[in-house]
Amino acid sequence: MLMRRKVLLAALGELDKKGKLGKLAIVKTLFILAKEYGLSTKISSFYSFFPYKFGPFSNVAYYDLGWLQRNDFIGEDLRLTDRGLEECKPISEGMIEEIGDCVSRFPSADSMKKYVYGNYPEFTEKANGTKEKTLPSCFFTIGYEGKNIDEFLNLLMQNKIAVLADVRSNPFSMNFCFIKNRLNHYLGKVGIRYLHFPNLGIKSERRKNLNSVKEYSKLFSEYERDVRNNPKDFLMLMEIGKKERTVLMCLESLPENCHRGVLAKCIRSAGIEVVHL
Repeated sequence: MLMRRKVLLAALGELDKKGKLGKLAIVKTLFILAKEYGLSTKISSFYSFFPYKFGPFSNVAYYDLGWLQRNDFIGEDLRLTDRGLEECKPISEGMIEEIGDCVSRFPSADSMKKYVYGNYPEFTEKANGTKEKTLPSCFFTIGYEGKNIDEFLNLLMQNKIAVLADVRSNPFSMNFCFIKNRLNHYLGKVGIRYLHFPNLGIKSERRKNLNSVKEYSKLFSEYERDVRNNPKDFLMLMEIGKKERTVLMCLESLPENCHRGVLAKCIRSAGIEVVHL
C-alpha cells in the first residue's frame, strides 16, 4: 500500500480516538501534517491541496478514502476495520507520534478549521468569500507532467487563472485526471473555464521517431509556420487571453520541450506577456 494511504489510515484512527472523525477534520489534519510536520517531503506523492469551499481540499485524499472503503480497510463510517488496523502497524513510531500530536493540538474539528483559516489565508480565500481584485489579463503556460491534480489546481488558483486552454491535439492522458472530460469537471468545481483547441495541437504521428534536438527543432519550426499561415484558432485564443487570465496547457513540464513554447513565442511577438508556471 502507498505510504500516504497508511498515514491516512493512522490519521483516521487518531481522529476516531479523539471523537473528531469526519471528512473536514481528515483533510485539515492531512494539510497540517504536510505543512507543519514535513510529511510532504518525507513521503513521496503525499497529498497536495488547493483552496476550496471549506479551505484546503484534496481530491486525491477523497479518492483514497473511497479506495480504502472499497478494499475493506475502513467502513462506511470511516472507522478502521481489522484489516485497516493491521495496515497501520508498519508505520514508524515517530510518524505515529507526529500524527497523534497533530490531532491532539485541537479540541475540535471546528478549532482545527479556524486555525487553518487564520494561518493559511492563501488556501482559504474561497472559503472566506474574499472578493478578489480585478487582475490584468495575461497568458501563462503549464505542463501537467509530474503533477497531481490538486497541486495542478492550486498552481492555477494561486495565479488567478480564469481560462485553461488545452492545446493538446488528443486530450487523453495516462493520468486519468487530465483526460478532457475529467479535467473539465475538476476545473469547473473551482470556477476555471475549460476550452479545447485541438487545431493548435501537434498530431501524434508527427512526433513519431523524433530522436534528436535537431529533429524536434525542425518539427517546432514547421509548427510555428503552420500557426502563422493558418491563424484562425490562434487569433481566437489571443482574443480570449486579452480579456481573461488564460493558461495554455499540455503535457511536458518544460515549455522548450513542448509546442506550447512555440505558441508562447508567437504571443510574445504580439507584445503580450507570457509566464511559464
